[in-house]
Amino acid sequence: MQKILIIGKNGGLGEALIYRALEDGYAVYTLGEYTNKQLISHINYYFFPVNLNDLSLLQEEIKEFMMGHKFDLVILDEGTFGQINHLDKTSLKELQNIMNINLWSNKLIIDSLEFHNRPKQIVAISSEVSIK
Repeated sequence: MQKILIIGKNGGLGEALIYRALEDGYAVYTLGEYTNKQLISHINYYFFPVNLNDLSLLQEEIKEFMMGHKFDLVILDEGTFGQINHLDKTSLKELQNIMNINLWSNKLIIDSLEFHNRPKQIVAISSEVSIK
């Protein structure tokens, strides 16, 4: 059975990809703070809880997770958009949160995949803007 890792599972494109992969018979693994409660009972759905915004913790937790898995496909679709505002009205903390989730967490995940078990394909996208 082929294994897919999809990060970005709580709506939009990521959720649709999970449902499609499960229908097609793939084992689907997801990472994040929350799981999709409708999917948790599916026999081929696996969830690993991790905070994508806490980069130091993520770096350690992702190593543990990746060491035990070899994925055929990885889809990085987790994203946060934040409030659209003038830069002077946007806090540094909000910008840091956006960058941690949209950029730096993906960097750590890709680095871990490359080091432990390189997948056949990695796709990095974000559907966050499309659902606003």
